[in-house]
Amino acid sequence: MAFPAGRFIVIFANKHSADLIDNKSLTIKSINMKTIKLETKHLLNLLLVITSLLGYLEWGKDERIFLLEGEILIISKLFTDFTSVIHPFILLPMAGQILLIVTLFQKSPSRLLTYLGLGSIGILLFFMFLIGLLSLNYKIFLSTIPFLVTGFFVIMKNRKQKTEKILSES
Repeated sequence: MAFPAGRFIVIFANKHSADLIDNKSLTIKSINMKTIKLETKHLLNLLLVITSLLGYLEWGKDERIFLLEGEILIISKLFTDFTSVIHPFILLPMAGQILLIVTLFQKSPSRLLTYLGLGSIGILLFFMFLIGLLSLNYKIFLSTIPFLVTGFFVIMKNRKQKTEKILSES
């Protein structure tokens, strides 16, 4: 459920629900806050997929590629020369992206699939982060920051939700 900015005024809210006044029709609408939490988890998982494609690599004299370009090349080679793309640093991050894309179609994104996807992609991007840091290549280093920051927020969101669930059951 999407609400246009500026159209609704919050008249009552607690951690479970909120009542809104529609400025156009002057009707009161109630929303369940769990709906908003689900949208946040979906958005964070989508951001993980998008930011994983922003990674940048440089090697040799004039060799450079963004991970999005590399992934397009890998997918095209997947059907023509499968043996050239069989490598853990290729297959593991792609499997992670597939897992995260699967969570986008779930009513409530699975915490396990989210963590598996984050970990699978995170291995590659964390190594790229270290390579950029150790080689003092700011392009590689900075290209991994959006994914790592988003990953941090995903972990915090899932841990917070788990803690809230445990407290509500007590």
